[in-house]
Amino acid sequence: MYRFLWWVTFTVYILTSTGGSQYVRGVLDRRPRNVVSIGQLVDVIAEAVEVRLRVYFNVLDTILENHTGLVEHRLIADLTRMEAKLDNQTSLLTKPQDYVSPMLKDQFNKLEEKIDNYTFLLAEPLLKQQKKNQDAEKRFLDCTSVARDNRYATSGIYWINIPGVKERKAFCTIQAGSGWTVIMQRSDGSVNFNRPWNDYKNGFGNVDGEYWIGNEVIHRLTHNRTALIRIVMKSMWILGGEAHSLYRQFRIGNESSGYKLFIGGYDNSSTGGDSMTSTTEYCKEPSINGSKFSTNDRENNPSNCSTELSGGWWFSDCGCSNLNGQYISGGSVISDNKNVGVYWDSVYRNLFGLKNSLRAVRMEIKPADDRRE
Repeated sequence: MYRFLWWVTFTVYILTSTGGSQYVRGVLDRRPRNVVSIGQLVDVIAEAVEVRLRVYFNVLDTILENHTGLVEHRLIADLTRMEAKLDNQTSLLTKPQDYVSPMLKDQFNKLEEKIDNYTFLLAEPLLKQQKKNQDAEKRFLDCTSVARDNRYATSGIYWINIPGVKERKAFCTIQAGSGWTVIMQRSDGSVNFNRPWNDYKNGFGNVDGEYWIGNEVIHRLTHNRTALIRIVMKSMWILGGEAHSLYRQFRIGNESSGYKLFIGGYDNSSTGGDSMTSTTEYCKEPSINGSKFSTNDRENNPSNCSTELSGGWWFSDCGCSNLNGQYISGGSVISDNKNVGVYWDSVYRNLFGLKNSLRAVRMEIKPADDRRE
């Protein structure tokens, strides 16, 4: 098609342009001498034009081929540049990822470490409580072993397993890494302490409130080792509200001995006074050291003190103490002729000389060789 167009264009050029007429005249000057007719002349011109057109067509083909190669080259170059740009863009996309990935990993590790730390901080009290609960379920010989075997132990209720008696719960006072086994506790009068012999032998009451741990338990805890006993008392008439009396030798015999009491070594640094082994201004009776235990159904003293005063205790001649006596709400004692109430002579009388029962008291023991106090 383009050859026909070029043919028409060139013919028009030959017929109309000055260059074309010159070309025709050149052809005519070179014509063979035997060409004389118009028809022959047209044939010569047509042949010359065709030859010229072929030359132009060849030139055009060459130009087109050159331009095709150039265009292809340029297209390839452009494609190469575009591919390079795409590679660069891909690199830009992946390089941050390569950079961010380690950074995110490092941040994640730090976050994980913080989470672990916070988890530990949050879990530590729970772990301590869990350990405490587990230890509470263990069977210890006494509260001293509770404190020795568990550095997280705090005051509370634990099982104790004493050879020769049925295992039971006891309240432990834990102080400065040392454990005291509470053998008696009174605070509100909710438990009746005027009980027969077997109750005092085996124990009674509520370990989380008022209770007596049992004479058989006390005997087993003290019969083959010297123990300390501490008596902690509370009363509105005690300076500071609380006082304590400490004895450095304490033990009781077995049932056949009447749970005979051996006590001594009063610590003079005590603030509650000695109402077990010495006389006072108001109480001139002898020490109760060596006395047998008495209850309302088994009196082991000549004055029937347990029946007269209520509660089981070690009496000499009704003595200068009776911590298992009748609990009196408010503390004021009306009777003038009886040492009634939860009685400890050293703190029994107030500033006005009136009698007052203790508001709260606990007796606690531990081995004497435990130096932590």
